[in-house]
Amino acid sequence: MKFYKVLKKGKSFHGGSFNWSLPTQDSPGEWHKLVGSVVPCHHGFHITTEPALWMDADADVFEVEVIGEPLNCGAPDKFVCGEIRLLKKLSVAELEPLLIFSQGEHTVSVGKAFAFGSAKLSVWGSSSAELWGSSSAVL
Repeated sequence: MKFYKVLKKGKSFHGGSFNWSLPTQDSPGEWHKLVGSVVPCHHGFHITTEPALWMDADADVFEVEVIGEPLNCGAPDKFVCGEIRLLKKLSVAELEPLLIFSQGEHTVSVGKAFAFGSAKLSVWGSSSAELWGSSSAVL
């Protein structure tokens, strides 16, 4: 299972302000190790399997590597761990299968999509979309 972290300007923004070691083109970020015990939804490095649910304007999505088995936080997409590093920032093409769109036209029928920039969505079925900037949707 792949895990992701959504950050703004290299910092956490969903209930924290941790300043992360960012990856470069040549190498992943440095390892971060939690001081103390992991407590789901209260203490630890929170990660997700569905970054579109946690996106915001001007945010970036990073693929992460963890040591140990992440603990579930009671939601299907939300986990917490005690040791982590950011592997790479996802490209536009890597974001699209995760329902995060910044350009082009896309159809979404399941899940929650996040659109920004010039993306145009066709949304139907049980799906939903959050739109930012000049993006648009046909429902």
